[in-house]
Amino acid sequence: MTSINTLEEWHKNALSISSPYLIKAIVSREKISFIYNELKNGFGEKFFRLKIGIDTPLDKTIWINQLLANKNHLGSIGALYHIALLIQYANTLEANIINDIKRLKNNPRNLRTFFYELFIFNILDRSNIPNQKKIVIGDQEIEGICTINGKQFLFECRKVFMPRIEDLDIKKRLMEVFYLKSKTMNKGIGIICGIRMTRPIISSYRQSFEEKISTFFENFNKSDGFNKINYVIEDETGLFNAINYDEASLIEAKGLKKYDVLFYLSPTGNKGNMVHLVGGTQGVFEVTQTALYKKLENILKEKKKQHKNSIYKHKIIFIDTEIFPGLELDLFQTETSFDEEMLKNVYNKVCRDTILIITRRIYQKETPEIKVAAIYTKALESEANYLLSNFN
Repeated sequence: MTSINTLEEWHKNALSISSPYLIKAIVSREKISFIYNELKNGFGEKFFRLKIGIDTPLDKTIWINQLLANKNHLGSIGALYHIALLIQYANTLEANIINDIKRLKNNPRNLRTFFYELFIFNILDRSNIPNQKKIVIGDQEIEGICTINGKQFLFECRKVFMPRIEDLDIKKRLMEVFYLKSKTMNKGIGIICGIRMTRPIISSYRQSFEEKISTFFENFNKSDGFNKINYVIEDETGLFNAINYDEASLIEAKGLKKYDVLFYLSPTGNKGNMVHLVGGTQGVFEVTQTALYKKLENILKEKKKQHKNSIYKHKIIFIDTEIFPGLELDLFQTETSFDEEMLKNVYNKVCRDTILIITRRIYQKETPEIKVAAIYTKALESEANYLLSNFN
């Protein structure tokens, strides 16, 4: 099976866009070398070997590979630089902490959470806030404890992913099936295929629609009568249909968002006996604000239950969102999804003697934008504001 080394592929392109011979390099060669060396030394060469054509669920997808795939995206380069800096910082800490990189390499979500922990550890250290990292209380390991204004806080760091991420995973994998099956086509005919799934979406739908897609392309390749396409299959899982490509139908389908997954191939002209087709896929994924804050509420309830017998009266919970090109989405992906009043409502229902810190790290430019919000009681206002001031 064909495989690539995602870091090496990224590095080849990065050397090109950082060339000193360019009138204006997109990014500095020094930064590229630093990223490459820290990632290679931190994770090892094997970590970046990626087999082509393997169906990988979202929760098993390595987010660093998504960043490496966006080779010219300055935000992705900024995110990789941030990871490289955290690897460098981790090497200054106790051996058991840096060893977590090796221990967690096969668990992408936990590894990503660990890098958020490093981000918070670094904030505490550079702010000279006394802290102990990765300590064990009873039979439970926590991120640590810190002291602010003479008060001791137990602190924890969490990555919270979008609710219904399983729905997105199914749609993403069906888009990949469309791509692979379209490569088997033996006719130069433009098509539009749509999938609309019955609610609630359940895991068995993926196999059902994979079979529908495969059956369509098999019939398409065997038939001589597909110049006029009007193909419909509907059952308890939902609807699959295919029609001939035309611009108006595609614009309508995209605009109305009536399909969960949309796939199209558009003829762009002939070259000799060959017909050139350009294709694309689109998935619709929508989550209500109520669902977002219910997910957060459940996480905070879990934390409250987990530490109900803790000897530490005061707590800090750090919750993170990262925004970069990729499909494994954290909780607050847009400005409109982040609502401080709804956040306060959740806090008032669940948290006591707790400072809740929400970080949003936005990787759209080479220098990340970091937005931080805090929710707290009046008694912890001074400590919360001191924490906030150290993120600047």
